[in-house]
Amino acid sequence: MVVEKDLEAALDQVRACAAGPVAGVFGPDTLTWRIDREAIVFLGAGRALLLQLAHPWVAAAIAEHSSTLC
Repeated sequence: MVVEKDLEAALDQVRACAAGPVAGVFGPDTLTWRIDREAIVFLGAGRALLLQLAHPWVAAAIAEHSSTLC
């Protein structure tokens, strides 16, 4: 179980490693920005989503555990 003291200590550590109050943890100098600035990432995301949704196990899981069709 996480206690408030441990949570606050972890948050302070993240704030100390952040690029600043505006840039945050994923600021312009991070690896996330270097990868996501490529436009091809958006094209790949659509294809990945389509493949995941087309898998029969995904359809079965949605049918069994979701109330979307009810």
